[in-house]
Amino acid sequence: MSDLHTHQMVADQREIVYRRCHRLVSMARIPNAEDVAEDLTQDTLIKACSSLRNFRGTCQLSSWLCTIATTIFLDHLRYTKTKKHLTTESKSILPQNQ
Repeated sequence: MSDLHTHQMVADQREIVYRRCHRLVSMARIPNAEDVAEDLTQDTLIKACSSLRNFRGTCQLSSWLCTIATTIFLDHLRYTKTKKHLTTESKSILPQNQ
């Protein structure tokens, strides 16, 4: 199977990945759910295409992609939580104008 064919197989699963991302984002009540889900979908497909050699075929491709999507979503949560914490922390360190 050619790389082009396997990449097309991943791209064909885009709607399934988007629905998973949108469901996760909505459950977490993240603002702009559609935009965030779209970004996570794109990140998932990029990661999947670069990791195709790791797909062993012991599960369906859609299951593998949804696992990647969930991991990317959790990474997104950790990143935004850390970013929010650092932003809040830096504001408390800066002197307040009175």
